[in-house]
Amino acid sequence: MLIGIDVCHAGSNSVVGVVFTTNMQFTSHYSDIIIQPKNVEIVKKDLDKCLGKALNDFQMNCGSLPDKIVIFRDGLGE
Repeated sequence: MLIGIDVCHAGSNSVVGVVFTTNMQFTSHYSDIIIQPKNVEIVKKDLDKCLGKALNDFQMNCGSLPDKIVIFRDGLGE
């Protein structure tokens, strides 16, 4: 499974975009956004919900959970 996470700071909030592949061929995906106050790390409970949904979709498509998960993370500050 591949996971991509990026953060955009807009106005008084930050928008976190996440995308997860949901099959072994990387042709199906689940995506979502999390809106949170600026200068706050990703809200764990919201990211957990996104990951749970993506893992559930992967398991439904493939019959098992992924063997490996690779995370691409952007949005690091200076």
